Amino acid sequence: QVRTPSDLSSCSALVLPGGESTAMGLVGEATGMFPSLRSFVSRGLPVWGTCAGLILLCDTAVSTSPNVVEGQALVGGLDATVCRNYFGSQISSFEVGVPMPGGGEEFPCVFIRAPAILSVGAGVTALASVSAKPCRQANAVLAELDERIRRGEDVRDLRTVEEEGDDDIIASAKRGLQ
Repeated sequence: QVRTPSDLSSCSALVLPGGESTAMGLVGEATGMFPSLRSFVSRGLPVWGTCAGLILLCDTAVSTSPNVVEGQALVGGLDATVCRNYFGSQISSFEVGVPMPGGGEEFPCVFIRAPAILSVGAGVTALASVSAKPCRQANAVLAELDERIRRGEDVRDLRTVEEEGDDDIIASAKRGLQ
C-alpha cells in the first residue's frame, strides 16, 4: 500500500484503484500525494488505473463534480480525455463482451458508473472500444462541447468548459435539452 509520498520511493510500478475520483483528488492535493504521483508518472514508470484511477491518470476530464470549484484534480500522464460517469448511475451498470484487437474471444467488461475515454492522443493506442449511448448528464456535456466546436471555439483546455457559466456546464447544457 502507498499512503504517503515517501512510500512511492520503493515502488517500481503502481495501480491506481477505483473509488471516488473527486474525493481522491481532494485528498491527494491536500496531502501532497498528487505532486509525488505526478513525478512518479513523469518518470515513465508503469502505472495502471481502473475506473477512478483511470480518471486521475488522464490529462483532461469532463463532466467533473460541480462541487469542486477548481475542477477535478488529476495526476495526468495519459494523453486522453475522459468523461466521468459516462454510463450513468449505479443502477445503469451493465456487462458486455468487447471484441479485442487481433480477433479471438470477446473480453467481458463490466461498466459500473464507468468513465469513458472520449479521445486519445497520437501516442496512445486504444486496446478495445465499445459503442454505447452516454447517460443524460454525459450527453448534456458532450452536446455542449459539440456546440462549442461547431462555433469554432478552442476546447483543448476543457477545464474552461467545466468552470465557465452558471457554476456548472451541465446545468447550462441541460437547459438546452429541456
